[in-house]
Amino acid sequence: MSIVSPIIDLFYPQYCLGCFEEISDDNFNICLNCRTNLPVTNYSNVEENDLKKLFKGKIPLTHATSLYFFSKKGKIQNLIHVLKYKNKQKIGEFFGELLGEEILNSKYFSTIDYVIPIPLHQQKFKIRGYNQNTLFGKTLSKKIDAHYCEKNVKRIKNTESQTKKNTEERFKNTQNIFEIQNPEKYENKHILLIDDIITTGATIESCSKELLKVKNIKISIASIAFAH
Repeated sequence: MSIVSPIIDLFYPQYCLGCFEEISDDNFNICLNCRTNLPVTNYSNVEENDLKKLFKGKIPLTHATSLYFFSKKGKIQNLIHVLKYKNKQKIGEFFGELLGEEILNSKYFSTIDYVIPIPLHQQKFKIRGYNQNTLFGKTLSKKIDAHYCEKNVKRIKNTESQTKKNTEERFKNTQNIFEIQNPEKYENKHILLIDDIITTGATIESCSKELLKVKNIKISIASIAFAH
C-alpha cells in the first residue's frame, strides 16, 4: 500500500456504500457486515421460486434467479443507487462474482451460452456515460465461461423512468422498445438476460418477447435484486 493512502483516508475517509459506516481500505467499498447480512434469496437452486413465478404464463423461462431481496431504504437499495447513478461500477463486479459462483453451483444454468444485459437507450447512455449492468455482466460471463454480448440487442425507444409508475404504466412504457440486430446469432442458444433490479418484470418481459422470436432460443433471467 502506498504511504500516501493513509494520509488521503485521514481527510477523505472511505465509507461502506451499503450502510455508510466508515471502513478501512476496501476494493469494493462494502463492509464485511453488509456482505454477510444482505437479504439473500437462494433462488439459484430453487426450481419454482417467486421470481420465476412472476413470469409464469407470460414468457417461457428455463430458470430465474436474483441474488438479493430489494426493500425501500435498505442496504441493497443504497448499493444499486450508487451503482446506477454514481458510477460505482466496482459494485457490479462484486455482484457478478457472487452470482457467478452461485450459478456455477446450480444445475439450472449449466448450458448458458450468452450473457446479455438489458440495454440502455443511446441518449440515456450518453447522459449517464455507462450501463450499470456492463461490469456486472462481464464479470458474471467470465466466471461461468459464457460469451458476453452487449451490442446485439438494441433499445430503440427512449422510455421514461419506471420508478414512479404503477404496474400498468410500466408495461405500457416498455412495449416494443427492443430490437435484435442479428437474431441468427442466438439460434439454438441459451441466453441469460440480466438486469440490476426486477420489480414488475415489465422490461425483462418486453426484451424476452423480442428474443423469443429467435429460432429454438432458451431464456433464463438473473438480477442483483428482486423487489419481492
